[in-house]
Amino acid sequence: MLHHVLCYLFGVKWTDLVTALAALIGIPLIIRQIREVKLSIQGETLNGLYDNYHDVVNIFLERPYLRPYFYDNKALANSADPAHPDLPNQVNTMCELIAGVLERALVQEERLPGSSWNECWEAFIIERLKSPVLKDYIEKHHHFYVKRLLELSRASE
Repeated sequence: MLHHVLCYLFGVKWTDLVTALAALIGIPLIIRQIREVKLSIQGETLNGLYDNYHDVVNIFLERPYLRPYFYDNKALANSADPAHPDLPNQVNTMCELIAGVLERALVQEERLPGSSWNECWEAFIIERLKSPVLKDYIEKHHHFYVKRLLELSRASE
């Protein structure tokens, strides 16, 4: 009976009405799911960056003599260090590792949660790029990295 009334009054079949109502209810649910997927992607991106960052920190814990080259902007001396004869190679390897972390952050910028780029990663990248050894490394190997890393390295003082 309701079916006949709807068809008569509005020219609408009850199946069309149910379909329209389902769509109206479904759209907010789809929007919610999209937001949840976005948050999940942002969380996974941030987690991956921190995993890479913790790898760097762990090496500094194992070899604290490397940290000043990246956090205190110490230049690599031309003379050999008798305590660490392989120091230039170790510093170079750390440059490669840190440059990779910085590049990943740059590439993933749009996938990071809201304020984590502005309040954390951008400042971290700029600060790390003040390291003379890292700047030299990026200058020499810029063709392995995104162009923006070289640009930021050249702009940092």
